[in-house]
Amino acid sequence: MATAKPAIEPKVAAPAERNPDFHLLTGALKAGQEEEGKRPTVLATASSTAIDLEADRFTASALAQMKSGFVGKIIFLNHSYKVPQDVFGVVETTELVKREGRLDLDLSIGVEMNNPLAVQTYQYIKGGTVLGVSVGVIVTEADKSEEENEYGKTIVDITGVIPLEASIVGIPANQT
Repeated sequence: MATAKPAIEPKVAAPAERNPDFHLLTGALKAGQEEEGKRPTVLATASSTAIDLEADRFTASALAQMKSGFVGKIIFLNHSYKVPQDVFGVVETTELVKREGRLDLDLSIGVEMNNPLAVQTYQYIKGGTVLGVSVGVIVTEADKSEEENEYGKTIVDITGVIPLEASIVGIPANQT
């Protein structure tokens, strides 16, 4: 198994050539309810059983591994890992939700209000700017399916993962 390198960017590769370290980019974020005395939260779908733009599909078991593994993880900005300026917040809770015929992994992210860039990003999200979450995982198990996506790329079912990190990004590959 390869050593984790969470800073690598997504790449398109044949399933047999896939680097086990990659990022899954996911759907839009929205601001949660603000409560006095607590830091604000952002709600995000971090992953799902939908086929993403890279032709990857996480199974329910992989989502369950992410559900337990992401609580307490830092959320960064744009896959940059300089502390403190790149810290957006921390995953407070995770939940698996059935939605529109798929299973989604939702995160509640507490925003780091001591970081001006995190506050600015939160204000963008609160104001309606569409951003997403990119999840960095190590794939421990995957199977090539018989299916192809609309571009003729073979779909890979990912059944095992080790969650490493997540970032707020502009373009998510998982469009849920």
